[in-house]
Amino acid sequence: MGDGTHRGIGGAPVDLARVEAIRAGLTPSADFAEDARAAVAACIDRLRADARSGELTECSALLTHLKSRLDPLDPKALVPRGGLAGLFDGHGKRLKSFRLAFTEAGRAISDTAAELSEKLAAVERKHGVLDQLIEDSRKAVETLNAHVVAGRAWLAAQPAPGEGEADPAAEFRSRVDALAGTAAVAVRQLPLVRAIQNSEGRTVDALRRAIDGLADWRKGWTAGLGLEGKRPRRIRPDAVALWRDREAVSGKLKAAEGEVAESRTRRSDVERRLEAA
Repeated sequence: MGDGTHRGIGGAPVDLARVEAIRAGLTPSADFAEDARAAVAACIDRLRADARSGELTECSALLTHLKSRLDPLDPKALVPRGGLAGLFDGHGKRLKSFRLAFTEAGRAISDTAAELSEKLAAVERKHGVLDQLIEDSRKAVETLNAHVVAGRAWLAAQPAPGEGEADPAAEFRSRVDALAGTAAVAVRQLPLVRAIQNSEGRTVDALRRAIDGLADWRKGWTAGLGLEGKRPRRIRPDAVALWRDREAVSGKLKAAEGEVAESRTRRSDVERRLEAA
């Protein structure tokens, strides 16, 4: 109270000087604080609409595609087969075939990773929009809260009706209660939208690590298969090292898949709670 503010709906701060100014010019009416109510109602609608997103579903599909191109690249194909079959399984033939498979898959993986990066950029842009919307919503709620507190203060100062008499302020009291209800909906929604952002922030980080891991994998395999120059080099690839590189990026893809799945579950739950708020 000493700092000129107190708490309104949901603990939102209210400036007492602002409340007193509203109260001083207050005329009870059915459309009291209509501009403030409409502003908060618009924020509620936008929060529900803008919090929805299909990017994570698309990211999940892209991860599945990446794994489908990466998994068949098994460095064991570079190791000669045992028995008589191995006598006719030349090193050069195996290497040429594996290089071709890697080159084709590498291009497809790079294209898909680029598409995944675009989806992540869209998620991050949406988060920027939500940040601004959350800030706008908070300001709108503060304004509506000030009107609610001023209206309640005005109502508290009215003489109580006598026994058997109708309350002359009953209609205005209902109006103020309705305004408080609108503010309360917005106050409940704000942390839910922030929860979506926090959840997706972790998912974006995991996806970025997977994308970076794919770039490192392709660079490592390019060198490991002797393909970094204009012409392929004569080389005997280290199949174990190539396998380790593939397992490392596969682990990052799996971790990203897990984050996406968990984030989608949390998002669905939050979206249901937003509609119910």
